[in-house]
Amino acid sequence: MNTQRISLLLAAACLALGSSAYANLVTNGDFEMGNLTGWTLTENLTDAGTNLVEYRNGVNGYVMEFGSTDLGSLSQTLTTTPGQAYVFHFDLAAEHNTNPYPISSFQASWNGNTLMAVQYIDNATSEHWLSPNDFVVMATSTTTNILFEAKNPASYFSIDNVSVEELPEPATWAMALSGVGVFAAVRRMRSKVSTP
Repeated sequence: MNTQRISLLLAAACLALGSSAYANLVTNGDFEMGNLTGWTLTENLTDAGTNLVEYRNGVNGYVMEFGSTDLGSLSQTLTTTPGQAYVFHFDLAAEHNTNPYPISSFQASWNGNTLMAVQYIDNATSEHWLSPNDFVVMATSTTTNILFEAKNPASYFSIDNVSVEELPEPATWAMALSGVGVFAAVRRMRSKVSTP
């Protein structure tokens, strides 16, 4: 096998390793099914449901809108690998349609650990996107519960683009970097051999 073929194979391997995408563990995390498939919703969310709304980037699609005078929740149990790090992501919007504007609260949890807890006291009728919300989390068992809790008497919260993806391990990055190093060494040897 000549040097050029080896270089091409190493380059292809490095590109494949570097661009490998990890699967989203969340079922229906973008709510584009138009329903709550994969999610568990508490009865406290009296006006919960998916509604067709306009995304902040102008593209129409589904988001999960929920709010209630009592604290309610939306959750999903994921299959995870103990000791594996993950990136937990979601987009969040808070909407207020009434005056006076009562205090609203939102909380996001990973397997019982609160990652985000906020209260809103808004003074305008508007929708505020808080994106991105990314958290690096660690799985401690084979199942992990993600939980969103909300109370918004004035209107509702919107959740969208919920994802949980594996964080690449350091060994993966080390392998990719060593592959790039080998590729560079082969290219250098090739250029020295071909120069008179």
